[in-house]
Formats: sequence, C-alpha cells, structure tokens
Amino acid sequence: MKPVILSAYIDSREQKMGKKTQAFFNQKGVNTQITTLKDGDVSFMLNNKKILLIERKTMADFAGSYITGHLQDQAIRMNDEYDYYATIVYGDVKTLKRIPTLKRITQKSIDKMTENIEILYKCPVFFVENEVQYLMKIMDIAETVTKANAQVTAKPKVSMSKRPDVDILRCQRGIGEKMALLLLKEFGSPQKVLNASRDELKNIKGVGDRAVKEIKALKKIFEEGV
Repeated sequence: MKPVILSAYIDSREQKMGKKTQAFFNQKGVNTQITTLKDGDVSFMLNNKKILLIERKTMADFAGSYITGHLQDQAIRMNDEYDYYATIVYGDVKTLKRIPTLKRITQKSIDKMTENIEILYKCPVFFVENEVQYLMKIMDIAETVTKANAQVTAKPKVSMSKRPDVDILRCQRGIGEKMALLLLKEFGSPQKVLNASRDELKNIKGVGDRAVKEIKALKKIFEEGV
C-alpha cells in the first residue's frame, strides 16, 4: 500500500497566526510550508494531490463577505480546485454590534447564511471560540479527509451557479433564477435590490406583490434575523 504523506501549506499573509499554525502542525508530524495561496488560509496535499482547503474568517468577515457575494464566489473556486473545503469562523455575533454596516445582523441571520453556504455551495462551516479550537478543528477535518480519501477514489464535483449574486437572492422561497436575474439587471447588486423601495420593485415588469414580500423578508433575515 502506498504510504500516506500529508503536507500543509500555510498562506504567508496569515503572519502571526500562520506561525502558530505551522508550529502546531509540526508537533503533529505534518510537513508544513509557508507560501502564498490563491485562496484560503491552509491548503493540504495528500501524496502531492490538492485535497483540502481551509478558509479562516472572523465573524465580521463571514457576514460581510456573504452579503457582498465574495464568500460564495470563493466557495466556487475552492470547489473547482479541491476535493474538500471548509470555512472556520471564530468570534461572537455580538462583536458585529460595533460595526455600523453589520450591527443589525443577529444569530438568526448568521444561521441563515450558514445554511445557504452549506446547502447551495456544499461548503461546511464550523464555528470556534479561540485559536486553540481553530487549530484543533483544522486537524480534525484533515484527519477525516485523509481517512475518507483512503476509501473513496474520487469525489463528484458539485454543480453550482457561477453567479453568487443570483444565489443570494434565489435562496429565498419564491425568488427563482429568472426573477433574480431580472432584479440584478435593474438594480446591479443584491444589496441594492434589498434596499429598493416597494414602489421601485413593483415598477419592474414581472415583479408582483408576492415577489416584493419575499424580497423584504430576505432583507429582514440579513438585517434583523427574523
């Protein structure tokens, strides 16, 4: 049987956290190297094959990048290049209260974002409270993937949209891809769609009372969590 060689590549932009991550992996007997990654913070290779990518985010990064669509776009790229990928979020939702653009986001909002990322983009999201938990979680995921790789020859690629902005809107019941494209063509971005008035929305041909209701409900999910 071919020996299993697991190597970790840590993004050089991680700086202080990167050094802690490298020291932790060295203790676990994992070959490590500091380099510049295109995406993610820690990349794992198994027998010289890209297998796992970990993205680390603060609670503010997670919420903010979801709203802009950057998180969804990143998940698409991760799926294209790696067999497995995951996002680890650290911090408390209460910290968002100090950020004007995110202060109305609640735990229910975060739960909804997490649900959409995991279901629509097949990207598991884990929440931790501190750096130690973060490092332990990475190791747990890497060990799980290594064991799975010994049993599964290949993971089928996930079919997903190449338009994160469309997915943000169509995650709400009653808003399909056609409606989402129509709204984005008119307003330009999900944020502008959600901030549009009822009259502005109803002025668009094909957008009725039900669609307006669902758009306003989606805005509440992001801003108030209800």
